[in-house]
Amino acid sequence: MTRIRPTPFGRLAAARQALASCRALPVPAATDLAAALDNAETGAFADAASRLAALVAAEPGFAAARLFLGLVLDAAGRRTEAVDALGAALERDVDDYDYLCLMADALIDWAAPEQ
Repeated sequence: MTRIRPTPFGRLAAARQALASCRALPVPAATDLAAALDNAETGAFADAASRLAALVAAEPGFAAARLFLGLVLDAAGRRTEAVDALGAALERDVDDYDYLCLMADALIDWAAPEQ
């Protein structure tokens, strides 16, 4: 059986779907995260990465921001930085199963499972 590898955009869509349940939570950073994803979906990866990096700096434990930063960096063609971002996220003891699976899948697909 051949495994179909998702494109960076497919990964962003899957991760955004995982975020859908967060939108109802009263988390101020969720609005900023959604804005960054809107940037990414329109191809404004530099703006998205900048917003996400600011979120990670402000909310170091916000796993979604770290996940999306890695995915946006990869979609922008910055794989080394993407691997580093996801590796840093995993060092923070991600406790959300969906985010953990998305991060692990990306790292395995990027041939960087040692992260």
